[in-house]
Amino acid sequence: MAVTGLPTLLVVDSNGGTSSIDLQSFFGDASQPDSPLIIRLPFPEVEHWLPGRIFNWAGAPSANFDSRRWNLNAITIGGPNGFETGKMALEPIRSKTSNDTRFEITSAELTSLNLKLYLTLPGKEKALLADYRDVQFSKIDVAPYKHWQKTMNFGFHFRLKEPIDSHTHPEHRRGQWLVDHDPRDPQLNALAFTSVQGVLPAEPELFGGVNVKTSAPSHTFDRRSGKNFRHPYEDIPIFELPRLDAYSLGALQHLFIVGERPFSIGNRWGSESWRSIFDRYFFSALPRNGDPAVFEPGFPLPNPWIVLHRSFPTVSLGLDEILASGNESARHFLIQGAFNINSTSVSAWEAVLSSLKIKDWKYLNVDNKNGTPQTVTSVNLTTSFARFSQSAQETFEAPDVKQDPYEPGPSVFPTKSFRRGMRSLSEDEINILAEGIVDRLRQKAAMGMPFRSLGEFIGRLNGDDPGSMSVIEAAIAGIDNINLWQADGETVEIDKLSSYDLTSADILTAIVPFISVRSDTFLVRAYGDVVNPLVHDDKGIPVTEGRAWCEAIVQRLPVSLKATDSIFSPSPHGFGRRFYIISFRWLDILDI
Repeated sequence: MAVTGLPTLLVVDSNGGTSSIDLQSFFGDASQPDSPLIIRLPFPEVEHWLPGRIFNWAGAPSANFDSRRWNLNAITIGGPNGFETGKMALEPIRSKTSNDTRFEITSAELTSLNLKLYLTLPGKEKALLADYRDVQFSKIDVAPYKHWQKTMNFGFHFRLKEPIDSHTHPEHRRGQWLVDHDPRDPQLNALAFTSVQGVLPAEPELFGGVNVKTSAPSHTFDRRSGKNFRHPYEDIPIFELPRLDAYSLGALQHLFIVGERPFSIGNRWGSESWRSIFDRYFFSALPRNGDPAVFEPGFPLPNPWIVLHRSFPTVSLGLDEILASGNESARHFLIQGAFNINSTSVSAWEAVLSSLKIKDWKYLNVDNKNGTPQTVTSVNLTTSFARFSQSAQETFEAPDVKQDPYEPGPSVFPTKSFRRGMRSLSEDEINILAEGIVDRLRQKAAMGMPFRSLGEFIGRLNGDDPGSMSVIEAAIAGIDNINLWQADGETVEIDKLSSYDLTSADILTAIVPFISVRSDTFLVRAYGDVVNPLVHDDKGIPVTEGRAWCEAIVQRLPVSLKATDSIFSPSPHGFGRRFYIISFRWLDILDI
């Protein structure tokens, strides 16, 4: 870690002597002005940096700057005395003082720190991980102290904002920190940080004294210090890194996007350009190279919601042919079991949402003390929506306790809502969700037309109203106690945007592979009868001697009726795409 922006101090003793200390030159290379203070943060090879795990480094005695190691979070910075800046800089005036002489330390202006965090690996060039700029502190004004005192006089403390910093926010309770910025941004500015005082600029002299603590049980990021408190219930995974091929565009909600809020893809706050990807792209999960090179008829595809379409169903299709189609590759695929999101059938929505059950789902039973897997357990899940669609099995099992199982006292619940990774709903909650979606679809229809794109469906129902929710988001909000969790008999509010806080992006991750705003398959019914004009009933009406009903399912496919016509923009003077009769049957009166 490289630190610049350290201030120049003015030290005045009670006898009128003065000394100036340029901390940047003192800690950096004196031969190179403004060279950074370098702090080494070694990471032991025996440690595992598990998802959501927090590590701390604390200072060692200040005798050897070159080999300074911060490690194992004793939490005092540089040892109990901090950096002994006076050891060299004050020596000229220290020799002329008496035991009653006092020093006063001040700075002439605000301190604005810049920090750069690098990753260094043996044999490789260092890589810049983060660049934090303009973190400001007030002018230093240390009260007079006796020159022989060795306690820390001041310090610069700041931390990343977290749930506790928006504990009372009316809309984003304990979640505003994920609204204002993305903690993954490598160039966070001062608005992303705060201090023990809750504000920046902070007063450096308030961090004087011995054993200044930065950990606190009320924190989510840094509740406890030291290796003895590195337990799974202290971990707080927020985002998921891909481990496998993705089948759903909804999984992109974890993508870091410069200038956008976290989880923008799939939620209403995402910009229009990112919402539009749901209409422009899909994940086939087909390999760009490798096996199989040719897909034979009936061969299953990696994405279970997609089937291959062939003009001649008995002919094989080569992977190279699909890839050569580029932006037109979708012509080779059909969605299996596609669902029109403009449907106003509560039963249909219930069926779609309820289908997301998982039978015999296996998850890891993790030792809560050391984080190692103990057993693999299976469970039949009710309808479930995963924030961590590729790793929920590692976070599903968490201590269902509000208190620390190893050191009773401070609540550990706030970390749990980040570690569950999956939210399950009961049949009653699915019914409420389906009814809420349909209610808002009818509102949309009353405005004049259905949703014309998935991007529009994902956005705000009232597009010009910044406070308007999306269809799914509003339906989720209508479920009673959806933001509450029972822990040790107590009701606890779930942190907003934690992995247990159900969002529209979570639901879309599950259903977006098979939803659409239009239908390409249609049910057509026809009726015909035969009337004998020579035979009349007692009212003089010609008698109907025969009736017949029939039903056909027809499907529009990506094939033009005329080979020369485009399947993407058919000529208005032609016949467009070809319709195929998928099934046909005769009906009787009981079928109507």
